[in-house]
Amino acid sequence: MRKSLKGTFFLIVVCLLFFLVPANSGTQAQSSLFEDNFNTNPNGSVPNSWTIDGPSGWNVQNGMYGINTAGVSNTVPKDEYWDSTWKNISFDVDAMWMSGQDKNIIFHYIGTYSFYEIHYNEDDGGTFHIDRHIDQTNGASVATPLKNYHLNNGVLYHFRVELSDNHIKIFEGANTLFDIQDNTPNPILGGKIGLRAGGTEVWFDNVVVTEISAETPTPSPTPTPTPSPTPSPTPTPVTKVFLIPGTGASWNVDALINCKESGYSGDWTMAPYAKEVYSQLLSSLTAAGWDTTTFNYDWRKQVPENSSLFSNFVNSNVGLNEKADIVSHSLGGLIGRNYLESQSGGKASKLLTVGTPHKGLAITYPAVVNNEIWANDLVEKIAATLLFKHCGVPASFKNMLPIYDYLRNSKTNQLKDVNSMETKNNYLPTNFVSPFWGVKVGTLAGTGKRTLKIIDVIKNSSWPDGKPVGRENVNEGDGMVLIDSAQIPGAASNEVINQSHSGIIASTEGVSKILEFLGAPGIEDPPYFDPTSALILVGYPGNFWITDRNGVTTQSDKGMIAIMNPEDGNYRLQMIPTSGSTSFIVAQFLPNGKTLYKEYKFKGIRQNPKVIEFSSKNPKENILNSPKSWFEY
Repeated sequence: MRKSLKGTFFLIVVCLLFFLVPANSGTQAQSSLFEDNFNTNPNGSVPNSWTIDGPSGWNVQNGMYGINTAGVSNTVPKDEYWDSTWKNISFDVDAMWMSGQDKNIIFHYIGTYSFYEIHYNEDDGGTFHIDRHIDQTNGASVATPLKNYHLNNGVLYHFRVELSDNHIKIFEGANTLFDIQDNTPNPILGGKIGLRAGGTEVWFDNVVVTEISAETPTPSPTPTPTPSPTPSPTPTPVTKVFLIPGTGASWNVDALINCKESGYSGDWTMAPYAKEVYSQLLSSLTAAGWDTTTFNYDWRKQVPENSSLFSNFVNSNVGLNEKADIVSHSLGGLIGRNYLESQSGGKASKLLTVGTPHKGLAITYPAVVNNEIWANDLVEKIAATLLFKHCGVPASFKNMLPIYDYLRNSKTNQLKDVNSMETKNNYLPTNFVSPFWGVKVGTLAGTGKRTLKIIDVIKNSSWPDGKPVGRENVNEGDGMVLIDSAQIPGAASNEVINQSHSGIIASTEGVSKILEFLGAPGIEDPPYFDPTSALILVGYPGNFWITDRNGVTTQSDKGMIAIMNPEDGNYRLQMIPTSGSTSFIVAQFLPNGKTLYKEYKFKGIRQNPKVIEFSSKNPKENILNSPKSWFEY
């Protein structure tokens, strides 16, 4: 499968990279001498054509060759793959550093203590220079002045080194870093190219060594006219962002009310009760200049199936030589990471997962086994209630079961080995590891909210792995997902903010963190507060509207009206059925955490106004003022 690093299109912005022949290069390419794209090497292996000089740890991961080391280590082509007569060459390589301050590439390598290196140091405020190691066991001499420059971890860069006798040219993309001649008494005029790591995690790809013609001295003093250079191709900037919302945030009334897995009418759209969660992010992305598209999907399906649908969605919205960024919330993050895994990075430039349970979440256990809803997040609680009460538990919930030990025997106080359980995650874990096919990956987690970590259980025949009798909550989570589950080892950033599961993507602080990950400034809009109650009305097939005591009328949106933090009082209900039989649901989510749910069946196409009597202080299940909404035929 093609690697994403070969330049096509990212999700949530990095940059499209090409093998650039810089415009000011004075040499002419002749033929390829050595190349390696590491595509055929299994993960964890060292390519046959390379040898290691220094601490071990170099290996291939997802088609890139790299290392994570606290020391200094080089890797160079083996002697049998290199000809010592090669002197006038160009050396191209893609490089992505994930951590650390130093960034290095070596050339003119003839041994452990004799070589040149491109040396970048962030401690100096971001500078490049060339170090010369000539039979030196204690450091190196600096061959060039410091050049101010800035590189970011988690970004793929393309470097080109041109060597012609003692002439050295170094380019990053289309930018010339150095154009010097080493006029010291004993310059190295041959040797190998190489890759170097010093106290960093770094991954390399697309190594190409090409023969170039030797430079011909100009017979001055007569100057030779220089033709205008051909402009180098400019990478296509990333301007598209895809939002993958979380569990229950997408809505299709026919599919969910009639429990249809297929053959339903209409498309999936943003659920009315979820719009406020994502509205500030979407408007802020648009204001910052991004072309933003939301992937609304059937969140009942398992992750790989939705990932395949997302891949088709991306391909239909992204050009052949483009990339885009992806922002994904909750379950959406599992779809985003599976897209990278299944498409070797695909057209993604950046992927940010927000409140995603990469190690699962414990509240799915009672849902999967016994249809119980323990969700603290109101959006997910609404979605689960509408689905569980009407249709049952969706397949996707098994994709979110914990992959850590989370059930504890209430008598012995011993944790149950998750791998020995009958109720197990059928998707996680997967091999989602750095360097992530060249895509910049980050996470955003919430903290400060009581989050379920451990469930105390006892033996019970109805619960194969134990019936819950107690809960252990911790504050290191967003109320749904633990920090440890929301983070990814090796990610370019693992940010944590004091927000709830919805707040991490809805709040000003959360939106600012997302924009900063994409490379834009944050925002200063009013703060977001989680709703504490909701009145949800669903009717299908037909249209309906309600009017509150202040005369404000709200019409149904795709078969639903969602009132967040509703005021106590009467709401006048009117309906226009489009069928002889209509289903109507009234679901009350109260401030005390309780849920009242009632379904009605209306017959006939005539309608009489009805009154919904909502009271958060004195709630009752049946809040329609009469048992019938329409006259029956």
